[in-house]
Amino acid sequence: MLNWLVKMKQSIGDDLSDQKIKDYLWETLNGGRVVPGYGHAVLRKTDPRYMSQREFGLRKMPDDPMFKLVSQVYKIAPGVLTEHGKTKNPYPNVDAVSTKRSDAQTVTNTS
Repeated sequence: MLNWLVKMKQSIGDDLSDQKIKDYLWETLNGGRVVPGYGHAVLRKTDPRYMSQREFGLRKMPDDPMFKLVSQVYKIAPGVLTEHGKTKNPYPNVDAVSTKRSDAQTVTNTS
């Protein structure tokens, strides 16, 4: 997930607009790749572990540039994945945010 986010950030730069994110999501899907961190073999809704970690991120690092990107993807990806039609569960799983949360937790625990 983190590698995909880093590549997205390199591709779109500092423009975190809905359209730029949507275009990158479509580029990923049209390239035959999956959007990492989205979908779950069993769950058919947003993974509660994702929501717990998202809440942590909103409290501890709301202004972090990568967390802002994760938040934008969270807002836009389900609609794109639904429109794409091949994903049974277009909602995020725990992997969609866990790497970023681990970064913040490490900083918090060592400060």
